[in-house]
Amino acid sequence: MFVQPSVQAGSNEFIAGLIRRFHPLRVQRWAFSDWNPWLAWLPGAAQLAKENRQPVAADDPLRRAEASLAELASATLEYHRALRDALAEALFFHVYGNLFSLYIADREPARAAQSTDPHELPIVQQALASIDKGGYPEAFARVGFLVTRRGDVPLSRLEAGQQMVKDYKEFLPAVPLEHMRRVAGEQEIIATYATDKAIAALPKLLPEHKDRERLLTLLDRLESDPRVRHDGLTPEQQTMLKRVRQALRVPARVKNAAAALQRQAR
Repeated sequence: MFVQPSVQAGSNEFIAGLIRRFHPLRVQRWAFSDWNPWLAWLPGAAQLAKENRQPVAADDPLRRAEASLAELASATLEYHRALRDALAEALFFHVYGNLFSLYIADREPARAAQSTDPHELPIVQQALASIDKGGYPEAFARVGFLVTRRGDVPLSRLEAGQQMVKDYKEFLPAVPLEHMRRVAGEQEIIATYATDKAIAALPKLLPEHKDRERLLTLLDRLESDPRVRHDGLTPEQQTMLKRVRQALRVPARVKNAAAALQRQAR
């Protein structure tokens, strides 16, 4: 009965304003603004710095340190992403692979001993059925595997080397990484079990002249890249590059006709 008047006496607009102002969610905002008397010098210092800004040289130690830190952060994120995916895949096969082995163990010995032609596997037949379907991402992955599948070759740095990815970024397919992994797996099957048909079907994947020239330009630049020429290309790789170029090379009459159409359009 006697508490209510005392509470009302101590509750006024001034006290309420102080409670609102010093709420932790508000303090964390205004503590670093000009509302804080200790930071009264901050607006003037910010204006002075804004009026006297000077560009830093490209070889400045601080700028180089900033670039190195950015690359380190990017590499760290890529490392954690790859490690996360590898752990998830390993966990999946560890769980379901063991269960599948128990299923196989219960099969009849005669059926278990049967040898299956890889070409008859459903996944292979499904991949070969789409040998002439796709676009630039499929052609990019197919050519990459055709050229790089024979051992550890320098052209594989296009996917593994961060610097080469940056240098040839304009030639990379503009698709998510997860989608590109699926495409690469499918094109690896096609290039493995139907090499000649895979090469012959490249023009159907790249019906437009600009896409063919884009991929051919990438091959030319990679072949002349000092990092690739340092390790050299095997004779098999040079032969495969020649076959790919012959399949994608646009005849001169087609080029002239396309150029004439472009001039007429202008």
